Amino acid sequence: MKRQTAFIGANRLLKGALHCHTTRSDGKDDPAAVIAYHKEHGYDFMAITDHRRYYPSLAAIRYFKDLPTELNILPGEEVHLPKAFDQFIDPHIISIGGEYSVNAIIERMCAPHGNMYAAAKRMLEINAGLHCGSVR
Repeated sequence: MKRQTAFIGANRLLKGALHCHTTRSDGKDDPAAVIAYHKEHGYDFMAITDHRRYYPSLAAIRYFKDLPTELNILPGEEVHLPKAFDQFIDPHIISIGGEYSVNAIIERMCAPHGNMYAAAKRMLEINAGLHCGSVR
């Protein structure tokens, strides 16, 4: 494989992929195949960022932990916000390198309130009760 000159030599740039899906969401290959592809094509780092799923990235990291590779595999997920005003708000936020699932935190935060609007309203009520100022 021929590499661009920016990726070779002493002051080379690192080659990475920070938004990779697997069959754990809407990707075409399982996590091991996605990692193998990036390794074979000279990537230095990558993150598996399946939709709403953090744990496939951890499983992939564990799988390759004891195998010799220079590819740095980062944990990640694609974060999706829950319903607000009976509509999905879908900005597709990528979380990389975290120690926990952002999606899981959002789900736990919204579950008692039923939706994101109710959760945000409750947070504002708590904020007002703590006399921390107001949000307008």
